[in-house]
Amino acid sequence: MAAVEDVTANLPSLQFEAALTLDEKQMLYLRGRSHALTVSACAQAAFLVAVLNDARQKIVEIKYPVKKKSSKLLQEAPKRDPLLVGIIGCGRLGKQLASTLLKFSDVHPEELFLSTRQPETLSALQMKGVHCGFDNIKVCSTVHILFICCLPSQFPTVAKEIKGHLKCPVYVLVGGTPLLRIRQLLEYEEIIKPDFSWRKPDPNEDSSNNWNIGKDINEILREDPNSCDVTCPLNLNKDSAIVETGEDWAELAVVTFLNMCTEKELDMEQSVRLCNTIVFGMGPTDDRGDGISVDELNSDINLLGIRNSTTVEKFFPRFDLSKISFGRSKFGKRLMEPNGSLRRMFVKRYRAVFDKFQYWKGVPTNVS
Repeated sequence: MAAVEDVTANLPSLQFEAALTLDEKQMLYLRGRSHALTVSACAQAAFLVAVLNDARQKIVEIKYPVKKKSSKLLQEAPKRDPLLVGIIGCGRLGKQLASTLLKFSDVHPEELFLSTRQPETLSALQMKGVHCGFDNIKVCSTVHILFICCLPSQFPTVAKEIKGHLKCPVYVLVGGTPLLRIRQLLEYEEIIKPDFSWRKPDPNEDSSNNWNIGKDINEILREDPNSCDVTCPLNLNKDSAIVETGEDWAELAVVTFLNMCTEKELDMEQSVRLCNTIVFGMGPTDDRGDGISVDELNSDINLLGIRNSTTVEKFFPRFDLSKISFGRSKFGKRLMEPNGSLRRMFVKRYRAVFDKFQYWKGVPTNVS
């Protein structure tokens, strides 16, 4: 669908700001902040889902290689082991998140499960084949990763209903609720919650108004590389960022990836190799020493690992997401190094998720 033109352009008396008092105009920066928050939340979720989906497909290809035929027309399509994604709460953020995942994360409509009190408002998504209803418990028991996008006032009710049914990473996009409180309400530890922050606006600075709030979020990620870049938590150029995300998010993403590899019965070497390839974008010509290693992760097991009687030595134990924020691991410290190779590769790979779409559309990417 073509973008809708702003009919109020060059007509100041018809624009949103025209009816505002001077005091109200002081609050205009909140519009840009809200839009930037949504873009950041959706972009980061899209990256995580994209790399998890990519990994599952690579694992299928490793375990069940397709025999090559002499003719491409006779070539069998590779099997698909999709990441099933659930979203609880489909207001403005939930709907936008669903749209972004369908656009950038290789999520097919039939692999997306939405639960909302008003499923009748999701007719456009239903027509595409997305599962829409109002059954939070069913969504929890079906998916491989769950996003919670409800209002803060609704979260205690949602948590009471779904606790005890959670078995996958839970990605919480609920404002105004601390992580510790979320863990208490859900009685669950495998939680990812981006830590967003922003600077106090300077009345003499116009940076908050430079964010194009009239632009569709998918359009920004598809066509505006600079705005896309600032959503990456490890991006070093934070001067143009209205909203920043805690750098711990990158470590949480990597650990979630490694936990999935262990669930798919990949040993330590296989998990690290796949992580270096998919999360950090390493190719055959890159220096292996730039990526993560088994020894490096094993040195963090006492800090982050959950060992039990069923842990097999050749596999990593499950990494405890709740410990990421309490103590910086050796791997985490290296990932956060301002000029480190690991950080540089992560940022480049993050950008590549959206660059791939831009490349198909002929948009210049200029990745350095």
